[in-house]
Amino acid sequence: MKRADSMCFNDLFNCIEAADTAICSPIMVPLIVLELVGRFARDIVADSDSKVRELNITTEEMLKPDSNIRNLDFFRPLTRNIHVLVKDILGKSSRRIHALLEMVQVCADFAKDAEELAKIAKPGISQSAKEFIERAGNLRRDCLLLLHQVTFNKTTVELMNPMVYNFSAQKDILVSQLIAETTMRDGAVMKSIALLTMCFLPGTFLASLFAMPVIQWDAPAGQKLTVGFTYFWVATLSVTVIIVLAWWLWMFKQESRSRSRTHTTEHNSKGSC
Repeated sequence: MKRADSMCFNDLFNCIEAADTAICSPIMVPLIVLELVGRFARDIVADSDSKVRELNITTEEMLKPDSNIRNLDFFRPLTRNIHVLVKDILGKSSRRIHALLEMVQVCADFAKDAEELAKIAKPGISQSAKEFIERAGNLRRDCLLLLHQVTFNKTTVELMNPMVYNFSAQKDILVSQLIAETTMRDGAVMKSIALLTMCFLPGTFLASLFAMPVIQWDAPAGQKLTVGFTYFWVATLSVTVIIVLAWWLWMFKQESRSRSRTHTTEHNSKGSC
C-alpha cells in the first residue's frame, strides 16, 4: 500500500514538473490527481479484461464437439472465479469509476465558477480554468468508456454463470447415469446369487432336517418322530408369520407416509398457483 501511494505521488510530481505555467497552477492540481486515478482505473479495467478473456478461453473448451463432459473437472474453480470477478473486480471497478465521475463533475463545476470569477478578478486564471474544463471533459468521456467496458464485462461474465451450471448439471446427469448402470450390474449379480441360493436352498434344508436328532430311524413304527420335531415346526412357523406381518406393517406405514407427502405437495402446489 505504501509503495502504491509513493508511486502515485511521484507521478503527480512528475506531471506537475512537466507541465507549463498555466497547467501547473493551483487550480489544475485536483485534475492531475483525478487523471492519475483514472489511469489506475484503466489498469484495473485492463486486468479485468484479461481475466474475462481467460474465462472465455476456459468456457470454449466446454463448447468443443469432441470434449467429454465427464473429464471436465474445473467447474468448481471456474464458478468461484466468476463470482470473484463479478464481486471483487467488476463491482469495485464500477463503484470507483462512478465515484471518479462524480469528482470530475464537481471539479468541472468548480472550474466553471472559477472561470466566471476570473473574468472579474484575474484574467490569468481564466486560461487555466478553460484548460481544466477541457481536460475534465476528456477525463469524463474516458470514464464513461471505462464504465461501459466494465458493464460489458460484467454482463459477459454473468452470462457465463448459467452456462457453467448447465454443463455442471449435464456432468451430474452423466455421473448419475454411470451410477445407475453400475447399480444395474450389481443388481444382476445379486439376482445371480439369489438364483444360486434358490437352487441350493432345498438341498440345504433337507440336509439340515436330516441332521437334526428329531427322527429316530431305528425306532419301531409310530415312534420315529420325537416330540421336539413338533416343537420345531410350531416355533418356526410362528416366528415366520410374525416376521412377515411385521414387514407388511412396516411397508404399509411407509407407503401411507409417501402418499401423505405426495398429497401435501400437490395441495401446496395448487395453493401457490
